[in-house]
This record gives sequence, structure tokens and C-alpha cells, in this order.
Amino acid sequence: MICEVVASSFKPRDGDVVNADVVNIRFAYPPGCIFSSQYTQFIQVTHPLPKVSRLKFKRENGEEVKDDNYVVVDMGDDFLVLPIEVWNKLKELIATYLSEGTLHGGILLYGVPGTGKSYIATKLLPRILGLKVIVKQPTDFMTKYVGEPYQLLNDFINKQLFSGKPYIIVLDEGERFLLKRGGGGGEAEKLVEDNMKNILLEKLQEFADSGYPSIFVIATNASINDMDDAMLRRFPWKVYFPPYSHTAYEYVARRVSTQRTFKIEDKEYDVQRLAFYASATGISWQSSGLLYRPEPSHSSGGKLTSRGGSCRSSYRIRKTSWT
Repeated sequence: MICEVVASSFKPRDGDVVNADVVNIRFAYPPGCIFSSQYTQFIQVTHPLPKVSRLKFKRENGEEVKDDNYVVVDMGDDFLVLPIEVWNKLKELIATYLSEGTLHGGILLYGVPGTGKSYIATKLLPRILGLKVIVKQPTDFMTKYVGEPYQLLNDFINKQLFSGKPYIIVLDEGERFLLKRGGGGGEAEKLVEDNMKNILLEKLQEFADSGYPSIFVIATNASINDMDDAMLRRFPWKVYFPPYSHTAYEYVARRVSTQRTFKIEDKEYDVQRLAFYASATGISWQSSGLLYRPEPSHSSGGKLTSRGGSCRSSYRIRKTSWT
């Protein structure tokens, strides 16, 4: 069978049998296909694969800290810290996709805010596979015109998810499509959202049954207990992102900032105590990263507010109520 799409750091020769090796050939569809310069869409991959290592760092006293429960995914210009169980699940679904050319359903990334769900969907997966990513939010389909939200959702699914092309399609902040039907908003809004959920349920079942090569991802901060049972069945790949440990917070603190003294609500913290504070209070991952960044002033310690306030660069620091 002739290859439809090949993403690789080099161009195969006509007649080569192509299988993805996630090193040079990032993606080939269908798996085990024959390359043709005339008929195959070739995507030149220029970005290197991320480097993955176990989490470790040194404190000022020379103590070496290791945490084998986490890996650091280094993208060169950015990085991500992931629990090992999350990384192993991602490797499993990538291996399945490369060997079968489909995932037979969607990927649900859910859990604590700020733990890298959107980053994985929009940055990490495209980097590893070399594929185009398309990002939407539920609000992109919501309009004031009667019937238009349904038409927009149908058109998007038919043109992108059912295109037969191996795109990574991300529905970010997807709570509106995941939560149990009949909840939230006014009666008219609930009716529109429930009808859109029904459309998505039907389309995702067709997507799973037909073996389309696209990857469909929903990222959400919602609890799985609040999600619609029928919708959950459309996502055979569910990846939970738990709260981070103090060692993970401390690693980020030391990597993104040279600052070692911080003030929160007039209390002074060194970086290690600050990491324990972040872990105990549930400050989100994104906010903790900003919390650790040095301020442009020349003062010895940054002033930060943890409850409903902001640091001087105007970034809000959020707490989670995740259980």
C-alpha cells in the first residue's frame, strides 16, 4: 500500500517500505507502507525529539535530590515535568498509534490544573509525531444564532476529524462537552450544550468504529466523577494528572529562577520551604512556575501573594480544590 503521509527527518527513496521508529521516521500512514515521491505527502521534521531523564537536582549544600516518580521532558526551548505513570501511558498510546495507525477513540487528559495537559496535546505530541495540530475550544462553536453552533461543530468534525488526514485535533478546556448533561447555565444554554454533546457522542462513536488516522484529544480540569458516562466511553485513553510533589515544585523553582528567597504574605521562604508550601496549598503548576520567576527589580526577594492576589508581573496565582 502506498504511504499517504510520512513525517521524517529524511526523505525515503521511492519503493522504500516505511515504518515509524520515533527517531528518524516519526510517523508513517498506513504503517508498513511504500513511499512514493509522487503520491506520498512528505513532512520534513526539523525539530529534534525531546530528551527524557529522571528528575534530579542539587541543593546549595551539595545534597543531590532524586525522585524516580517523575521524568523531565526537555524540549530544548522548554521543559515539562511528568509523573512516571503519565509518561508511561503516553508512550503506550504513541506506540499503539504508530503500530496500528489509529487509537480507536479519543484521548482524555484530565486532572489538576497547570500540570501540562494542554502542553502535551499541543506541543509534545506534535513534536514526537511530526504532525499538524489543530486547537479548538468549546466557545469557538458557541454563537447567538439559532442552529449555528450545531452546524459549526458538524462542519469541524467532518472537515478535520473525518478528513482521513493524520491531524492532532485538540479540544482544550473541554468541560462543556464532558460534564453530565442537563447541568449548569440557563435552560436555553443547557439545551444547546446537551444537543452539542449528543452530536459529539455520535461523531466520536463513528470516529472510533471507522479507524480514522486523526488523534482526538480533550484536555480538562474537571473531575472524572462529574463527567458524562456515555462521553467517557468514547475515550479509551484516559490519562490522569495528579498533584505534584514538593520535589517536582522545587525542581521547577531551581530551573526557571536563580532567585532563592521569596516573600508570600509577608513571610519569607527559601526555595525548599516554598516548594513544600506550593505542594501543601495546591498552587497550580503553571502558577507555581510564574511564582518562581525572578522579578525585574533588584530587590533580594520577590513579593508574592497567594490568596487571590498577583505577583508584580500581574500573573494570578491559583489554588486548586481538586480531590
